[in-house]
Amino acid sequence: PIEDNGRELASLLEQLLTHASVPVTELAIVAHGMGGLVARAAVHLARQQATWHWPRQLRQLVFLGTPHHGQGPQAVPRRMASLLQDEPAMPASDLLRRLASLRSAGLQDLQRGAVAGAKAPDPIPLPEGIACYTVAGSLSRRRHALLERTLGDGVVPVASALGQHADPRRSLVFAREAQHVASRTHHLHLPRSTEVARRII
Repeated sequence: PIEDNGRELASLLEQLLTHASVPVTELAIVAHGMGGLVARAAVHLARQQATWHWPRQLRQLVFLGTPHHGQGPQAVPRRMASLLQDEPAMPASDLLRRLASLRSAGLQDLQRGAVAGAKAPDPIPLPEGIACYTVAGSLSRRRHALLERTLGDGVVPVASALGQHADPRRSLVFAREAQHVASRTHHLHLPRSTEVARRII
């Protein structure tokens, strides 16, 4: 589950800053895809733990193609089709095992954009006091509502990556200047894009 991964990341960041060879005064996290949900979970959980201090050093959170509101219902069928196409000679037992893994707790969280367990508020807002930025990829050459909603970056719809939701109460509030849509950019290319790197800088 995303929550478990977030707790582990929070613990690792605490260890990292505690044992750093020089004092860490500022921390920035750049997260791709599911990593953005894990980072949000880590901050949320760490702020509930008085023993974890690293969020005090966290200044910026940058999300690249993070499915804040999920990947949409088309994501799992696409993943299944890709699996069947890429490995047609796979033994039936291996195929069934890997298809079953598509419904793991982590992927179910990913499809819904869930950050924490059922007891947490839904949605968990962006953390206060931290500058948050988001980048969405789009396979389209220009802004096109239908393509952004159905294709997005090939994995994540643009609206989900920008934190937008049909229900305004569920939308994440990113400042307008803290949002960017990278056209002609696939989800896997977001971390390697020079355009995105310039935008982050």
